[in-house]
Amino acid sequence: HNAFSRTTLSNYLCRAALVAEYRRYVAIVRCSQGGLFETKWVPLASFKAVRLGSRRLQRCPVHRKWELIERVDPATLSEVQRADAARYPAGWLP
Repeated sequence: HNAFSRTTLSNYLCRAALVAEYRRYVAIVRCSQGGLFETKWVPLASFKAVRLGSRRLQRCPVHRKWELIERVDPATLSEVQRADAARYPAGWLP
């Protein structure tokens, strides 16, 4: 019984660490047309975007086309804007 409990706890902690790591790199971004969405923003890594300094060329899920995007400070957004961005959650790839 103790081995099972330790394994279950270990699995839970591992999953919790993965979720925390995932959320660590999720950023709210704004496309060049003003659409807000979430994306993975990992320094020096991107598989679905072309890095261009502080901006990236990435497919915007709001407008369904490639656009320049830039990070947005969530503190500058209203609750409605943050909810709008959350409608387009980040995938697992940066």
